Amino acid sequence: MSEVSVVVERLWADVVQEAFAALYRRRGFRDEMWDPFSRWLEQGYAADFAVMIRDVDGVQMPSFTGDSISRWRTRVVSWLAVNQALDTAPSSTG
Repeated sequence: MSEVSVVVERLWADVVQEAFAALYRRRGFRDEMWDPFSRWLEQGYAADFAVMIRDVDGVQMPSFTGDSISRWRTRVVSWLAVNQALDTAPSSTG
Protein backbone atom coordinates (compact mmCIF):
# COMPACT_ATOMS: atom_id res chain seq x y z
CA MET A 1 0.00 0.00 0.00
CA SER A 2 1.41 3.39 -0.93
CA GLU A 3 2.05 6.11 1.63
CA VAL A 4 -0.75 8.22 0.10
CA SER A 5 -3.18 5.29 0.36
CA VAL A 6 -2.34 4.85 4.03
CA VAL A 7 -2.95 8.53 4.73
CA VAL A 8 -6.25 8.50 2.83
CA GLU A 9 -7.36 5.35 4.67
CA ARG A 10 -6.58 6.95 8.04
CA LEU A 11 -8.38 10.18 7.13
CA TRP A 12 -11.42 8.23 5.91
CA ALA A 13 -11.46 6.22 9.15
CA ASP A 14 -11.40 9.48 11.13
CA VAL A 15 -14.32 10.90 9.12
CA VAL A 16 -16.36 7.72 9.58
CA GLN A 17 -15.58 7.64 13.30
CA GLU A 18 -16.78 11.24 13.71
CA ALA A 19 -19.96 10.48 11.75
CA PHE A 20 -20.59 7.42 13.91
CA ALA A 21 -20.01 9.43 17.10
CA ALA A 22 -22.62 11.96 15.95
CA LEU A 23 -25.10 9.16 15.19
CA TYR A 24 -24.36 7.47 18.49
CA ARG A 25 -25.33 10.63 20.37
CA ARG A 26 -28.65 10.91 18.51
CA ARG A 27 -31.67 9.84 20.45
CA GLY A 28 -32.72 6.29 19.71
CA PHE A 29 -29.73 5.19 17.62
CA ARG A 30 -27.94 3.43 20.44
CA ASP A 31 -30.99 1.69 21.89
CA GLU A 32 -32.72 0.84 18.63
CA MET A 33 -29.80 -0.08 16.40
CA TRP A 34 -26.31 -0.11 17.84
CA ASP A 35 -26.74 -2.07 21.07
CA PRO A 36 -28.93 -4.81 19.51
CA PHE A 37 -26.53 -5.12 16.55
CA SER A 38 -23.41 -5.34 18.71
CA ARG A 39 -25.04 -7.93 21.04
CA TRP A 40 -26.10 -10.01 18.02
CA LEU A 41 -22.62 -9.74 16.54
CA GLU A 42 -20.84 -10.64 19.78
CA GLN A 43 -23.12 -13.60 20.52
CA GLY A 44 -23.17 -15.06 17.03
CA TYR A 45 -19.87 -13.98 15.50
CA ALA A 46 -17.36 -13.45 18.30
CA ALA A 47 -14.31 -13.53 16.01
CA ASP A 48 -15.83 -10.84 13.77
CA PHE A 49 -16.85 -8.81 16.83
CA ALA A 50 -13.24 -8.81 18.03
CA VAL A 51 -12.11 -7.30 14.71
CA MET A 52 -15.07 -5.02 14.02
CA ILE A 53 -15.66 -3.42 17.42
CA ARG A 54 -13.24 -1.60 19.67
CA ASP A 55 -13.65 -0.08 23.10
CA VAL A 56 -13.19 3.67 23.32
CA ASP A 57 -13.47 4.96 26.87
CA GLY A 58 -16.02 2.27 27.76
CA VAL A 59 -18.08 2.72 24.59
CA GLN A 60 -18.18 0.08 21.86
CA MET A 61 -17.24 1.81 18.62
CA PRO A 62 -16.82 0.43 15.12
CA SER A 63 -13.30 -0.29 13.97
CA PHE A 64 -12.59 0.43 10.32
CA THR A 65 -9.43 -1.36 9.32
CA GLY A 66 -8.46 -3.29 6.24
CA ASP A 67 -9.40 -6.51 8.03
CA SER A 68 -12.75 -5.27 9.32
CA ILE A 69 -14.25 -3.64 6.20
CA SER A 70 -15.22 -6.89 4.46
CA ARG A 71 -16.61 -8.22 7.73
CA TRP A 72 -18.74 -5.08 8.08
CA ARG A 73 -20.16 -5.63 4.61
CA THR A 74 -21.04 -9.24 5.38
CA ARG A 75 -22.43 -8.77 8.88
CA VAL A 76 -24.51 -5.65 8.15
CA VAL A 77 -26.20 -7.49 5.27
CA SER A 78 -26.82 -10.49 7.57
CA TRP A 79 -28.20 -8.23 10.31
CA LEU A 80 -30.56 -6.51 7.89
CA ALA A 81 -31.78 -9.86 6.54
CA VAL A 82 -32.50 -11.17 10.04
CA ASN A 83 -34.39 -8.04 11.01
CA GLN A 84 -36.32 -7.85 7.76
CA ALA A 85 -37.42 -11.45 8.29
CA LEU A 86 -38.58 -10.55 11.80
CA ASP A 87 -40.45 -7.50 10.52
CA THR A 88 -42.30 -9.53 7.89
CA ALA A 89 -43.05 -12.56 10.10
CA PRO A 90 -46.72 -13.09 10.93
CA SER A 91 -47.69 -11.66 14.28
CA SER A 92 -48.55 -14.19 16.96
CA THR A 93 -51.18 -11.80 18.31
CA GLY A 94 -53.05 -11.89 15.02
